[in-house]
Amino acid sequence: MRTKYFILLLIFLSACMPQADNVIIENTIAPSPTPEIVDTITPLPTATLSEVDKIFVIPTKDSSFAFDSTPMPISTPITTSTILLRNLSENDYINWIRDLQTYSYQNYPPYGDWWSDGEFISSQLPVALVIQEFLYRYPNSIHAERLKWQLAFFDSLVFRYVTVVGGNVYDDNWVVSELEAEINQGKFLPNKMEEFLDQYWFDVDYYQPVENLFGDDKISWFYVIKPQIWQEEENNNKNSDYFSYGGLFIVIRKLDNGEYKIYSLENAISFVNGASSLFEISDFNQNGITEIALGIGYHSGNMCLGNLHIYEWKEEKFKDLTKNEIVINNCIDRQEYSIVDGIPSIIENKMFQPIPSIYKWNGSNYEFSGYIYSNSIEKWWSADTFSEEAQAIEEILASENFGGLEPAQIDFLRYRLGIVYALSLNEQKAIQTFHQLIENPLDITRTVYSDFARNFLRHYSQDKDLYFACQKSREVLANTWNVNVDEEKVFGFFNDIPFGLGLLRCFTTDVFKSLVQNVSIEMGDLPDELSRNGIDLFYAGKKDVDLDGVVEEWIIIHSGGIFLVFPDEAKQVYRILELQEFWDWEDSSKYTNVKVEFLQPNDIEDPVLQISTSEEVILISISRENKSTLLVREIKFKEILFSLDNFPSSYQVIYKKPTPDISYPDYPWRGYRWDALHQEFKPDLFEYVIFVEKNKEESVEISENLLPMLDDWRNVVDQWSELPRYYYLCALAYELAGDSQKAAEIYYQLWREFPESHYARLAKFKLEPINP
Repeated sequence: MRTKYFILLLIFLSACMPQADNVIIENTIAPSPTPEIVDTITPLPTATLSEVDKIFVIPTKDSSFAFDSTPMPISTPITTSTILLRNLSENDYINWIRDLQTYSYQNYPPYGDWWSDGEFISSQLPVALVIQEFLYRYPNSIHAERLKWQLAFFDSLVFRYVTVVGGNVYDDNWVVSELEAEINQGKFLPNKMEEFLDQYWFDVDYYQPVENLFGDDKISWFYVIKPQIWQEEENNNKNSDYFSYGGLFIVIRKLDNGEYKIYSLENAISFVNGASSLFEISDFNQNGITEIALGIGYHSGNMCLGNLHIYEWKEEKFKDLTKNEIVINNCIDRQEYSIVDGIPSIIENKMFQPIPSIYKWNGSNYEFSGYIYSNSIEKWWSADTFSEEAQAIEEILASENFGGLEPAQIDFLRYRLGIVYALSLNEQKAIQTFHQLIENPLDITRTVYSDFARNFLRHYSQDKDLYFACQKSREVLANTWNVNVDEEKVFGFFNDIPFGLGLLRCFTTDVFKSLVQNVSIEMGDLPDELSRNGIDLFYAGKKDVDLDGVVEEWIIIHSGGIFLVFPDEAKQVYRILELQEFWDWEDSSKYTNVKVEFLQPNDIEDPVLQISTSEEVILISISRENKSTLLVREIKFKEILFSLDNFPSSYQVIYKKPTPDISYPDYPWRGYRWDALHQEFKPDLFEYVIFVEKNKEESVEISENLLPMLDDWRNVVDQWSELPRYYYLCALAYELAGDSQKAAEIYYQLWREFPESHYARLAKFKLEPINP
């Protein structure tokens, strides 16, 4: 409840926090003892490298490579009417990969900061693309296995929510299956995995034998695997406190038949943004089975985001006992194990909510059970409902000396109490509280709070006025609280948590929820009732959301967001699920002509809600338990083409070309396909169609639609990093489909117009020497 009230304060304070360089999650009690490690991980002597192995030797800080931060352009070709493709052999491709890898190293500045890391990833993507093409053409090559591992290494460098090595099936799941196959072939033992991974430039960041992880009193093995970027990392101490690259967290189990099974707990590898840790391995919930608790997080600058996960073997698979409910919002948020009321619990301390939260073990999972507070101020801060908040404020105002608060803080609370009464639909107490504040402010040096109360009453006399009164009160607050205001002078305090100025707002969403929860199912038409109370609805319609054959759920959209309102038959009232907000929710004029449609794609389990306006398209899946997941959000688009009846489901977006008024799009086109394993749309439809489906007809069709857009966008300088890759993929699509002449023309155009791009080197390599 408090988060949205303090969003501006959160952003301001977070920007001032130092960047995290150690653990996100702290264990304040001693970890349980684990079995002694009998075998240590001792790297074997370096084996003789093959010619392909030598291509991918990782550069070090004392490398003989001449690093240069500025990519070296290639000379543009002379204009000619004769354009031919080269006839390339398997060995030509290997030499080509070697040249590209060397060029990538030479143009990567190894300073270890976030910018150069990003440059290194960008320079590696063209190398990965050529390896994918090699495996397409020569799947049975003697080099195929090594190149597959190299694609897996590339995949580990790239944070999947930012960019991807498109169409790459050699990802973390392939790594796990490959390791399982290799260990069962006797290539290594569980405690010797690092020796096997070394040859592919993966490193074991941490290793620990674990007892009774599967409830069988046997030993299994827990591993954290990461990409090895520098050779000297091989000698780093293995430490559970902090995995700076994140990690691939896996468990190895030996089955009764002597074979090994490998389970993936979490893939949190992130070359640039990783920040994860091992919280504890123990049987903390005391049910006889060991759990693995992990802090999985990412950082960007001074901000951190992640979750505490606790994995336990249940019903033949690992389940997360926290169900993603324990969220890390800041780099200094902390969680700890504790016993509360005799029950195993997790206590969470968050920067922007100083009252600790308690998550108690209920026999199945950890669920939120309240806060730890010691006074009325903390009780107010931790209130989850308006009735709880009103009770806490009443206690503060009734206490001796107001709990030592300053007069401005007391008047702040009195105004907030009036708002809370109004949102609780108790207009009599709200009006009385506002009048008392106006007539008798405690802080006689300023009138801001009594002015706010007077303004609210100007528009409010009963529940049907609440929506409009709240809207007007926000406008007055915005005019008073602006970037030039001296907050301490005007409001009487500055950044005085928990007296965040956001609490002076009266939010549209809160009004909506209050009104809906006060409407009985028997009252009839819910939209009519909301409209009578002043809410301007963009859309209201009944849908069979849970697919039970009864059309009884409402989809309601207004300026506060998108909501599912469903009946609680037992209590004869409505329940509310907040689905999403619009991208630019403050400008409601953009959201006219709202259209809502329910879809049932072939490969997405839950029903999908499609909401479209002139400015935005949103796809949300809604489970049978009324839990929602955002699948798609697109803005600044010209056209969207959904193909949700295909397998996998896919869609293509044609974006508006940037102008002085439209600067958001980074590219002219994006193609997405449904990734069932990760339950998300991935932006690699083009590469997936080429390299995984090997669908020549569809890849050419995409090229035909995309090329005119690329030509139209090629003078948009900011988009150069994306356009050359698209040109290359278009040319490759035609080449693989047998249209050599068309492919050669596009390669030549790419080389001529983008000579500084890494992809220009790819295009040049494909063409015969061109003479005038």
